[in-house]
Amino acid sequence: MISSLGILNLFSIVFSIAFQIILVRFFGAASQTDVYYLTINIIQFVFTIHIGFITDLYIPIYNDIKTRSMEDCQKFTGGVLLMITLTSLLISVLVAFAALPITRLFATGFSAENIYFAARMVQILSLTIFFNSITMFLNATLNANFFLSITYISNAIPPLFNLMSLLFLAKSYGMIAIIYSLAIASMLNFIILFAFFILKIEWKVTNPFTQPDIKYLLKKNLPIRAGVWIYHLQAPITSNVLSYFPIGYITLFNYASSILSVLLRLITTSTIQVLHVNISNLLALHKLDEAKSFLISTIKNNVTLFMCLLMPTVILFKEICRLILFPRVTLDQISIMFNLFLALSPLYFILSMETPFVTTTLVMKNGKKMIHAAAVFILYYGICLIMTLSFLKVYALPVALLFAQMQSIIIYARFVQKKLQVIEIKMTKLILFCIIFMMLMIAINLIISDNSYFTIILNSLLIFAWFISARKEIKISFQFMMKKNLIKK
Repeated sequence: MISSLGILNLFSIVFSIAFQIILVRFFGAASQTDVYYLTINIIQFVFTIHIGFITDLYIPIYNDIKTRSMEDCQKFTGGVLLMITLTSLLISVLVAFAALPITRLFATGFSAENIYFAARMVQILSLTIFFNSITMFLNATLNANFFLSITYISNAIPPLFNLMSLLFLAKSYGMIAIIYSLAIASMLNFIILFAFFILKIEWKVTNPFTQPDIKYLLKKNLPIRAGVWIYHLQAPITSNVLSYFPIGYITLFNYASSILSVLLRLITTSTIQVLHVNISNLLALHKLDEAKSFLISTIKNNVTLFMCLLMPTVILFKEICRLILFPRVTLDQISIMFNLFLALSPLYFILSMETPFVTTTLVMKNGKKMIHAAAVFILYYGICLIMTLSFLKVYALPVALLFAQMQSIIIYARFVQKKLQVIEIKMTKLILFCIIFMMLMIAINLIISDNSYFTIILNSLLIFAWFISARKEIKISFQFMMKKNLIKK
């Protein structure tokens, strides 16, 4: 199952990578791209804190209701659909009207001109909150019924549409053409999934406020959502800090982060989605040993394959950026971007481990633990930023994020360990092994960065040593990714 989903996911990611590369090659690391990334961060922040209020526990509760009564399940689906349609429409309208003050909250260091330009783009993209929220619900329902392939096929449409818009419209209409393409692409994605949803899923339109199951969903989701709100306060904090650095730094930081995000998505998008569905079903059936085994396999798979992608990316990063982005992006900017990439790498490695723990905690419906983890994260992030910003400058951001994320994963791992006893010696050794190789690679590229040929040789030797030493784990991970289970077409 994961293998076919991974292939479908790859198409979406390839289009996304191409879009990101051409975007910066076309506009450079300048004020327009800074405004673009700021706008995307604002919309993503609003979307994230809104959508999960309904969908966080939707799949496990949906599965519980489905085992009890199909009639109740149909009413539950229709009621949630109506509720999410109304709330997302309201949020979209509010964001459109309050675009200017919202933008100011995210970039207090921006010039007035850039603030107004960003606010205009936020107004346009407020439409995506409506369509993407409903699409998220449709994805969740289809995934709960194992219609996974269609969600991955439709997800490839927005990045492809955006790429075509960038190639053929940006030269004539500028950045605003990209923004309109994002809005139109989200609408197309919604239309395709909604058509499939109508054909495959039975549902009944009902009043959501009279259904006890929906009241239970909202009650359970509230503490989880509170945790997510707290955790994602990092977005306005980070964007505000970056807004005080010279023009281009928002682009450089987000570009480095985007590359690592792509690597993480390549590994985790399909595995976490399958984990969410399987863990929900296994825990509902009280099959704890099977749930434990699947969770351990997912964690091992994530860390091993993330390292397999990270290490070659490090050795190719600068050369590819120079080839593709120079001279629109200067050599000094490429060096800063590469250093940010290295500094952010441990953070994304931790996320590859933490995401399965978070997913399991979510399925277990423990909102208090998520509030606890989020509060600790944002507290440590803020304190670490205050302590390091004056001397680490922009690199204080990845250091603070890493330190805070380490506290978060400890909380989630301890909670899941009490329930499933997943932490074992083999998994711990594998994680430590990956950390040692990652830190060696970071040290090599930071200490002897001036000698490119010597750095390439040492990186190549380190990668060779990694693949030889971890060949057994890599083989097991690929077998896990290629494991075949039932997918409804």
